[in-house]
Amino acid sequence: MHMARLLDPSRELKGYSLAHLTFSYREDLLKVKRKIAAHLESKLPPNDPRYQTLQTYKKLFLNSLVKKSMTSIFGRAKILKSGGVGKTIEIPSIVEMHTNKELLPKWIEYSTLDAEATFFLREYLLSKLKEFEINFEGMKNLMDLYNKYWLPLGETLTDMERAGIKVDVKYLEVILFSL
Repeated sequence: MHMARLLDPSRELKGYSLAHLTFSYREDLLKVKRKIAAHLESKLPPNDPRYQTLQTYKKLFLNSLVKKSMTSIFGRAKILKSGGVGKTIEIPSIVEMHTNKELLPKWIEYSTLDAEATFFLREYLLSKLKEFEINFEGMKNLMDLYNKYWLPLGETLTDMERAGIKVDVKYLEVILFSL
C-alpha cells in the first residue's frame, strides 16, 4: 500500500486498505486484468492445458473484481450469555479460520480473492508510478523513488514490528511530514 500512498498521499489512513483501493480503482484494475489475460492468451498455444484454464477464468471471472471483507465472509452475531443473538458481529480468530473444517473453504476463498486483488492493484500502481516523471538524485520516475526510499523504509518498519518494536505511527507522520 506504500505505492498507493506515494501515488496519492491525500487519502485518509483507512483509504489505503486493500478494500478501499480495490473499490477506488475498480475500472482501472479490470482493464489491467483484461490486458494481462490477453497477453497470456497470446503466449499460450491452444492445446496447452493452461490455455483452457485461462479460457475458463475469462468466462467466469474476467469482468469481475471481487474483494470481500473478512466480516462479510466470516462475521457472525455474538451469542449473549442469555443464549440470545446479539447485535455485535464477531470474526473468528485466524487460528480458527485455518483449522476449522467448516471455515477453511471460506479462508481459501478470502485468501484467493485478496491475492488476486493485490496482484492487479500492484500492477496498476506500478504502471502509474512509472508515468510520474521526476528529476531527483538520478531517478527518472516515482517508481525509482519508491524502490530507492519507500520500499526499504517499509521493510525496515515491518522488520521492527516483527521484532516486537512498536512503531508510533502518529509520531512517524509528524517527523515525515515536517521535513
